Amino acid sequence: MGMYRNMAAVCSFLNPSSQRMWIKAAGFALLTGSVLMCLALQSVLQVGISWSQMLGVTSLTPFQPSPSHVIESWSSSCLSRTQQMNYRPASQSISNSASWEKAFRDYKKFHNQCSQGRNWTLQFLEDATESNHSRDSHHSASSCGVLVYVEGSAGMGNRLLSLVSAFLYSLLTNRVFLLDSRGHLPELLCEPFSDSSWLLSSNFPFKALDEATTLGEFDQAAALAGDFSAQVVKLQLDHDQTISDQRFFCAETRKALELVPWLVWTSNQYYGPRFFTFPELWEPLTALFPNVSLTFTHLSRSLLLPSNSVWDKVTRMYSSYLTHVDQLLGVQIRRHSVDDRGRYDEAAFHRILHCLTGRKFLPNVGLSNGSMRQESQTPGRYSPPRVNYAVLVTSLQIKFFEELRDLYTNVATVDRSLVRVHMVSHEGVEWHSFDQDQKAFIEMWLLSLSDRIVTSSMSTFGYIAQGLGALRPLVVDLRGEISEQTSASMESVCYFGQSIEPCNHHTFYPTGSNCAVNQTTLSDIHLAWIRSNLLPCQDAPAGLQLAAYL
Repeated sequence: MGMYRNMAAVCSFLNPSSQRMWIKAAGFALLTGSVLMCLALQSVLQVGISWSQMLGVTSLTPFQPSPSHVIESWSSSCLSRTQQMNYRPASQSISNSASWEKAFRDYKKFHNQCSQGRNWTLQFLEDATESNHSRDSHHSASSCGVLVYVEGSAGMGNRLLSLVSAFLYSLLTNRVFLLDSRGHLPELLCEPFSDSSWLLSSNFPFKALDEATTLGEFDQAAALAGDFSAQVVKLQLDHDQTISDQRFFCAETRKALELVPWLVWTSNQYYGPRFFTFPELWEPLTALFPNVSLTFTHLSRSLLLPSNSVWDKVTRMYSSYLTHVDQLLGVQIRRHSVDDRGRYDEAAFHRILHCLTGRKFLPNVGLSNGSMRQESQTPGRYSPPRVNYAVLVTSLQIKFFEELRDLYTNVATVDRSLVRVHMVSHEGVEWHSFDQDQKAFIEMWLLSLSDRIVTSSMSTFGYIAQGLGALRPLVVDLRGEISEQTSASMESVCYFGQSIEPCNHHTFYPTGSNCAVNQTTLSDIHLAWIRSNLLPCQDAPAGLQLAAYL
């Protein structure tokens, strides 16, 4: 705008004819400049000229807010960071891990130092044009390797578990953690770092990440020899990964990846437990999380914080429906191994009810209709009796909520306590729209604020809620057709979780033939630790779960 104002000022001193000639000349100059800029950009990509050389600067420094602006925006940009404990019951006040808090502070400083004055889009393009030798020296000198988390197409719970895993690996391997801005998470989550963003800008060449070299194409021997053939490598760590993708779990592959400037992480798994089996990460991890059962809790309460718009919805729903009760119970219902996960199943409902009452999470019903507690009333306006239980039901199918609500509305409880049942959403079908993802995230947080929680087996949705709340869940097995499981016992279909931690469903232990170094060559101390602290998952025996207090 300043340039155009200066042009106008010059024109004001010229006669009309001169003005027209001057404007034509200026327009031609601007057009010529645009063409020259396009040619310059083309030379950057084809010839290999660095951006800094072309622009004649040593670094690209975007606008940086003043310190006072940073402090003010940081204190108000993420209210959930400071307010969440105001909504949690006292039982969720966990002991701090001083080592984790220090590591997270140190990482934030590292993130800020690497990000300040750097445009990641230009940095990526510049890295792509560097020679192998200059890339080697640049990467080792800058110590700012990057890991980009790209959202997959899995459910909200899986994506959040994957994000936490990717960040933990990034922190442990000294990489800057950046978030793909194309997904839903940037709008749902707070920025976790005070002086710099974790988001890649919308003009980033994301196609280059999507089409990056995979582990199957990555020549790790050449990389270890200093011959860099890949500037960016994509780690495809979903549950259905290929044998080549599983090379990530080989120590020599991870060593070679240390020399790659950019890594891309896409997954639908929680790999926290698996990281504890990596020889190079085990001791740092046990130092960060002395109580390994709280690993995900510390991580999620630092990273999975709702943005202010989402937090406003969480607190309004909580204050409207879930307060002023003796106990708040969260019930998360998720069907698995069935054709339609949103279908109501009467046998499944009776299993849930049998579990809730049999494990004393809710009272039984049985008195005649209309029989209520006799409350002492003072003269004047009627004052309703205090509600003993507020139950938050989360499910794709509304009828699970309706049946439980109607039961406790129409039939009195045997101990004459009052039960109030609520539901936030009932989508019926999971299609991962932004609105649906936002509702799911809100429900996870509301569940995490409960005094007690009931989850469904194999549900990553439930894992997020129990981890955020540091809640040991009561797990109901809702897999398959419940009506056909006539011989199932209470202990097998309704059991207390052995840990707060999520399960790593697919651990991918490669055989010795897949890795140059056999994965069984761990120290005796490490193996003993694994036997004591890594247990088979109750809902997925082939998986792993961190559990410290057994």
